[in-house]
Amino acid sequence: DVRPFNLKTIWNDFRKVVSNKITLGYTICAGLVFGGLLGYLNSSRQIFQDYFGVGEKFALFFALSALSIGAASIVNSMIVRRFGMKLICHYAMIVTIVMSLIFLPLSMVENPLLIWHFMTYLIIVFFCMGLMFGNLNALAMEPMEHYAGIASAVVGSLSTGISAMIGAMIGQSYNNSLTPMFIGFLLLSVASFSLLTWLKKQH
Repeated sequence: DVRPFNLKTIWNDFRKVVSNKITLGYTICAGLVFGGLLGYLNSSRQIFQDYFGVGEKFALFFALSALSIGAASIVNSMIVRRFGMKLICHYAMIVTIVMSLIFLPLSMVENPLLIWHFMTYLIIVFFCMGLMFGNLNALAMEPMEHYAGIASAVVGSLSTGISAMIGAMIGQSYNNSLTPMFIGFLLLSVASFSLLTWLKKQH
């Protein structure tokens, strides 16, 4: 159906998007997950240059962590039809929580943390994030078949706004140790997993 393009239509569509608990829930989830990544990006220079002292190898280590996200996107395209978006996000979140629970106490005991320990954490967790990014956005858009345009704008802007605020807080909490980042990832993962569990019961 052809729908009129005016402020009333846009406002009504906006209300339908933000009042849908499935769309809003998955949007918040995406914002929480992306917030962890932005928190890392905000403090990555200090972590690699000041904490680990890698010097000119910073770009190499940064690229290795980023490659895992790209690899996850490829893997996700191969397995999503078999396992489904919800199951992939569910187990990716569990792995993120487990890895954070392992490395958080390790960062408190072993300071400085060995760089290969940190890179192991980043590669695994960022791989999980790569599995979740596209799937969470797609899940948020599922109920919005008739409002795809405004829904895409709302989902994108809201999740970005959430992640920007969280990322800034994590980045600003850097205190010459990796503990704040691990705490941030753990709290965000637990919150996201709790929300995902709740959303599964709403379908």
